[in-house]
Amino acid sequence: MSRSSKRRELWGVSDTTTYTIAELAEASDRSVATISGWLKAGLTTIDDKKPAMIYGHVANAWHTSWWEKRKHSTLPGEFYCCGCREVCKPKPHSVRFVTRSTGGLNAEALCSRCGTRLNRGIKQCDLASFQDAVAAQLDGLGRFIESDTSSNSSRLRVDRHAGSTQSSQGKGHGRNATVPRNSGNERLKHAFFDHEVHAMGHDHKTIQSHRAGLLRFEEFCNFRDFGRISKAEAVAFKLRLKEKGLTLPVILANLAIVRRFLIWLGQRPGYRRSISVASIEFLNLTTKERRSCAGMERIVDCPSPGEVDRVLKLMPVRTPVERRDKAIVVMFGLTAIRSTALVTLRLKHIDLEHEIVYQPGREVSTKFSKNLTTVMIPIEPGWISLIREYVDFLRTEGFVDSDPLFPRADIGGIQATKVSFRPLSKEFLSDAQIINRVLKKAFIAAGLTPRKPHSFRHMHAKLADSRAASMGLAKAIAANLGHDRWTTTQENYGKLTLEERMKIIRSAFDGEAAPDIHQNEIAEFLKAAVEIAKKIRKG
Repeated sequence: MSRSSKRRELWGVSDTTTYTIAELAEASDRSVATISGWLKAGLTTIDDKKPAMIYGHVANAWHTSWWEKRKHSTLPGEFYCCGCREVCKPKPHSVRFVTRSTGGLNAEALCSRCGTRLNRGIKQCDLASFQDAVAAQLDGLGRFIESDTSSNSSRLRVDRHAGSTQSSQGKGHGRNATVPRNSGNERLKHAFFDHEVHAMGHDHKTIQSHRAGLLRFEEFCNFRDFGRISKAEAVAFKLRLKEKGLTLPVILANLAIVRRFLIWLGQRPGYRRSISVASIEFLNLTTKERRSCAGMERIVDCPSPGEVDRVLKLMPVRTPVERRDKAIVVMFGLTAIRSTALVTLRLKHIDLEHEIVYQPGREVSTKFSKNLTTVMIPIEPGWISLIREYVDFLRTEGFVDSDPLFPRADIGGIQATKVSFRPLSKEFLSDAQIINRVLKKAFIAAGLTPRKPHSFRHMHAKLADSRAASMGLAKAIAANLGHDRWTTTQENYGKLTLEERMKIIRSAFDGEAAPDIHQNEIAEFLKAAVEIAKKIRKG
């Protein structure tokens, strides 16, 4: 049984999503048999049709209520007996207190009815009140067996907070629990999202934003059937989105998903006559509004190789976690890898003999699940040797090819120890946010502006633009960044940046010669032109 199956909340279940039995089992980390058991125990479906579908907010509310019924309230001095299946009092002179390795206390005793072993977790602040409650049940001295609790613990007094109960609705369940839903619309949306995932290839994270957009449209239509839309309704829906205070990019994306859904729906039997294409075209913004959605050009803030080298020289390597953090910065400097890919790398993906990092899309979280082969670029001497030392360290610690290249710190049983002094586990980092914190801490310690992982990609693109002795190096760096064509790198990273434009304009008005930013590109272009002219003459 997974750890999440013991939680009160269904963390992976969204209130705004409708699930089949298999989908709800996957989202809640339960088995299909468990969900079927919930249906028999009272969990309701959206209708009587097949396949059975369940509202996300209904599943969350039902599970919270069901979980509350399983709880058994106990007073100080009482235990819950798994043999009797009810709250009981401990057997006289059987209570023992043991300190837990993770903090707190564990009260052990025997059931006064059936003799079953009892256990109950107790906070240090509740120990005195618990002992007093047990003492009230017993007569005479020697009511407690010797324990390994400190003598000062008995002097602690409880600080109760009366009435601290949680709502049975659970976190985030209140808003959608009262929203009326249309079961026919839910089945249509479910079929549409299946089409988006399996036919159009959209990611599940993209589908979540699409769900929110269609829910806004449903709320505007008061959850009526998806059967018709007029021009007046299309215009009114745009105004409603603007009245909600949404930004123009969000409104544009919302209208786009509603248009795509209605076009898809209009091709299904029963809806071809009722849905007008002319009305769907009104779900759009004006040309001026669409143009204003384009992003503003800003100064690209990326580190220089010298700054990265300075950061690495100042980073300590006293503990395993510090070794890992330094290797993370080195890997960004050598490969400009994406942070989501870096946290999913395994030890087998790095080839130090050929200085290559393999990123297979089925194992590494690359963009669009591409299969990438990245060559380490030795921008500064000594960077690759740092990676070699780190990999050798992991091997000596017992790491094998299937273990993560950048593992998380081991937190088991070392609650009082700082993270930086803990050993490394063989588990992957939970997400890329940890990478951001590592970079921020390292650059601040070096007295530099904090950088984000994506800034290293701009650094590599600038190297291709400034140091490229041939078009081949520029193409190689573009391939390292995961671009199929080097023109993609030029369009997204190799443009004349705002800083370069500022430098050219200001130097021109200061009387200095304007720097030739793209001298290498011009030389390559002229060289290619000469070669073409020679071939034409020979032909």
